[in-house]
Amino acid sequence: MKYADLIDPENLTYSENIFNQNSDEKFTIRRSFSDNSYFISFLPKPWKNKHPKSLATNWKARLSIHPEDLDKAWEIIYPILCQNAATFKVANRNTFKKLMDDRKQKLDRLLRHYNQFLADYDADCLDYHSLRNKYYELSKIINIYNPNQWRFVSFAQYYYTKLANFFSFYFLSKDQLFIHTRQKYEQLIEQRKQKVANSSRFYEGMQFTLYILQGLEKNLQLMLKEIEILLLRENIRPGIIYPTDRQIGIYSSIRHPGKTYYHDAISVDNYNPDNANDPFDFLETIPTEEIIQENDYLQQQSKQTTQFIIHALTMKKFISPTALKAMAKHKEDVVDYIKNLPLDARKKLVTESLDKSTNLGAFFRVQRGIFKPRLSRGTLQEIERERKLLA
Repeated sequence: MKYADLIDPENLTYSENIFNQNSDEKFTIRRSFSDNSYFISFLPKPWKNKHPKSLATNWKARLSIHPEDLDKAWEIIYPILCQNAATFKVANRNTFKKLMDDRKQKLDRLLRHYNQFLADYDADCLDYHSLRNKYYELSKIINIYNPNQWRFVSFAQYYYTKLANFFSFYFLSKDQLFIHTRQKYEQLIEQRKQKVANSSRFYEGMQFTLYILQGLEKNLQLMLKEIEILLLRENIRPGIIYPTDRQIGIYSSIRHPGKTYYHDAISVDNYNPDNANDPFDFLETIPTEEIIQENDYLQQQSKQTTQFIIHALTMKKFISPTALKAMAKHKEDVVDYIKNLPLDARKKLVTESLDKSTNLGAFFRVQRGIFKPRLSRGTLQEIERERKLLA
């Protein structure tokens, strides 16, 4: 089956039935919805549409392809997955494109409303009653974005917040209410930006998700190597790998979802939130000279001076997790060095440090103790304070 047939909205049920009835196929297709599923899952027929529980807490790999090259890439990737993969899913380009466009439109509309809100307040066109209504309206939308799984807790939270807001308004001036409402706008804008990013990550890359049975990680790495060599040979363009995955090849990345419960990729700071043993190496499709990998290499360079570490982190090279961990003991020195740089250089490095997709961002998110790095503590907090000072 071609990828275009797999996602054809006019022919989904027919093509799926033909595929599932084909005795030569190793997999059966499963979709969440018949007409607009975001992912199409391929499960081995003996599994009878059920995943082994161990898959949910083991490593998974992703292949990221330029969306315009997905059809060509499918012809290369699918036969290899049929031979070697345990189970996998592929993103539906059509539904993610529509989702991404819809969310971008909502974000653009919200930004226009926000700018109009600021202009109306500056022109003294908003009275106290209008501000209060706008605050309630935004709070309600934000609560919809963050539903609690426990109904009673969610119910209690909703009415507690409403009651607290009701009494607090009696003690707020108009200017204070404006500040609270503006903060609600900014919170909602950030949420919608995150939703755009979440939908675009499966359109611009990360389309193939390969689930791995425990103990077969090295087998999967060999399969990824074979796939990458063929993709490069056919000049398939790579897609965008999401920052919280660990990139191990031109197209390939891996992450661990968590040992005991699932960590969403957009809510974590790194690819391995529970510090599981990482069995993956960089693929040979990335030239060795582009990888900063071994601790010995780092230790030879000026006894790991702060300047060298920053130089290594700002180069556009892949840095292995072991190398980042070796450098992480110098986080405080790096922060102090950044604080004393000239203004433009300081702004550049602060921005990079807060960006998960950069080497500096990964460096500051290396976990050294029992607590995970957060913007609210440790060296990341220092960087965040510096950003606010520079704003």
